[in-house]
Amino acid sequence: MPRAACRVPHAAHRLYWQWSKEVLNNDGPEDVVIGQLWTVFGNLLKGLSGRKIIGPGSYKVKTEEAAIRCTFKTDAGFLYPLDKAFLYLVKPKPLHIRFSQIVGIEFERTQSKQQRTFDIRIETSEAHFEFHGLARTEYEPVRVCVAVIT
Repeated sequence: MPRAACRVPHAAHRLYWQWSKEVLNNDGPEDVVIGQLWTVFGNLLKGLSGRKIIGPGSYKVKTEEAAIRCTFKTDAGFLYPLDKAFLYLVKPKPLHIRFSQIVGIEFERTQSKQQRTFDIRIETSEAHFEFHGLARTEYEPVRVCVAVIT
């Protein structure tokens, strides 16, 4: 019977994964994988599905995370600036905006230093997307990220 075993050390963010021989195939995951939780899990999904896994780009916020907290319409979520797209994670359906589809980007409420947040409007050929409440500390890194695409 195919099986996989997972062991997560108590106070660590590392994952140890071991497969039975029935689960493994030539293109599947390695026999034993040890590493950061998100890396091992990503490799696990890639090995099982045979599809490419999209990971965060080189963009990092002040807290060394790869996402910016903001709202789209009335839903709070996380905006990920990836290498070739923006990914907005929110329930029930995430939003994926490819850089190749973007026609224009506008920053709003950026002039006042007293504002704690700013907004960004992304326009594509089919629609426009307005993200509100991005932290003011993220303005410069987002501006640099956007300058690369436009």
